[in-house]
Amino acid sequence: MSNSLISTARGLGFALAALALPMQAVSQMSDQEIASTLESDPLAQMIVMSASMHALAKDCGDYTDLELIEMKSKQREMAVEKGMDGARFDQIFSRFEERAEQGLAEMPPEKRKAQCEQLKKMKEMGDKMGG
Repeated sequence: MSNSLISTARGLGFALAALALPMQAVSQMSDQEIASTLESDPLAQMIVMSASMHALAKDCGDYTDLELIEMKSKQREMAVEKGMDGARFDQIFSRFEERAEQGLAEMPPEKRKAQCEQLKKMKEMGDKMGG
């Protein structure tokens, strides 16, 4: 994946993740504990970005349900391989996906359209690179 694509994905994911804060809880953690975990845990940061992009992908409609399921499954598998408990992945992913969906619902239509265009370009680049 190119550095510009990674930067775009990171920027898009973290922009959407910012919509998720402050959140009520992930498991039994306080907002402060969650923020601290996200600052110090790159794997949790990846999950936040993934969940945010997942919500955007669903909203934009450029991915099939099967593609979305497969992407989430691969992300979960990778997190578990890196030592994260599967239940923790599910909790973080679900909370941030839900918050991103709420943020998208509140986002002005022109901004949502621009976000979808960015995602569509990323998908097209990924398709050209073979996956």
